[in-house]
Amino acid sequence: MSITVLILTHEQIGITMLKAANRIIGSLPLNTLAMTVDFDRKPEEIIAEVEELTSHFQGNDGILILTDMYGATPSNIAQHFITRENTKIIAGLNLPMLIRTLNYAHLNLNEVYEKALCGGKEGILLCESNQET
Repeated sequence: MSITVLILTHEQIGITMLKAANRIIGSLPLNTLAMTVDFDRKPEEIIAEVEELTSHFQGNDGILILTDMYGATPSNIAQHFITRENTKIIAGLNLPMLIRTLNYAHLNLNEVYEKALCGGKEGILLCESNQET
């Protein structure tokens, strides 16, 4: 068994990142789902949909929910599942975080959670010119 990754984002952000990760890695080694939070839907409807979707994966080794921005609707929806056993949530999704998550499919939920956090943080760099002017 392995964990499931649920990407919960605004518009098509998660779907696009998942496509990019799949192209970079070549396959998805974890059950990975991307769900769009539409602006015109009620949060209660989306919570029910996430509940239904994640209920199919309750028997696995856990669910890691990745959201795009803390405090926004996708993150607030994810917070409804924070007390669920074997569920971890990270806000601030970026592509390095997702790649790192998928590259450690053999680890348990807590270990993948830590790898995802590190990947996200280490993927943010200040790019400066080394050229003298």
